[in-house]
Amino acid sequence: CSIEFWEDYIRKYLNWAEQNKKYIFAIANLDIENLVGDEVVRRWNEKFFIPFMQRTGIPVCFVWHEISFTDWKGYCKQYSYVGLSAVTTEGKNRELSEYLAKLNVAKRYGTLVHGFGMTQIELLTKIPFLTVDSTTWLVGTKYGELNFWDGRTWKRLKKDQWKRQYKNKLIKLGANWELAEKENPYELIRINLLVFKKAEEDIRKHLRPKMYWLKQGVKESMSLKKTNKKEEIKEEIS
Repeated sequence: CSIEFWEDYIRKYLNWAEQNKKYIFAIANLDIENLVGDEVVRRWNEKFFIPFMQRTGIPVCFVWHEISFTDWKGYCKQYSYVGLSAVTTEGKNRELSEYLAKLNVAKRYGTLVHGFGMTQIELLTKIPFLTVDSTTWLVGTKYGELNFWDGRTWKRLKKDQWKRQYKNKLIKLGANWELAEKENPYELIRINLLVFKKAEEDIRKHLRPKMYWLKQGVKESMSLKKTNKKEEIKEEIS
């Protein structure tokens, strides 16, 4: 696709986001460096996403990849809200030590971090992400499976497991067993969301002392004060 195609796509994307502002927590920039190159993505950030964020107040999560011209430190210094994939450009899962090192850099600059594709729930009890995303809550409709969080470990339950030994635990959590037993797709989604909600509550409670943005007075809101400071970024790269 041409650059013109992608820029038209960005305009439609941002227009849609602005029209649905009341439903949106944040959006991500178009991080397709592998298709158009890092310089083009950086230009889009300056031309489209930073002005959009400043005009509408909708936070933009700027996604960092290893192929980005600016290193992680430069991204954290430049942007208030950055994203990090659970998988490297080479397709390898990141280690806990790498996450912690990168979050320490983010903390230094008061930058908030989103974890993309974070399905390893146990890791989330150790890493102070502001937000994460995952599609694991859809395993009910995909495979007839349910997730379960016991406060320490995350389990993926096959159909025979959750229908038998986990029945009472799921009912206690809030499952409508009449619908669940019939494998109603909406109820399976709802149960998985209840499990994620419980895990989120436990993780937040456990990680609260490490939530540096609370100590810095950010109160989980994306600060819009940072802008694209080219000279500072050049300094970081050199």
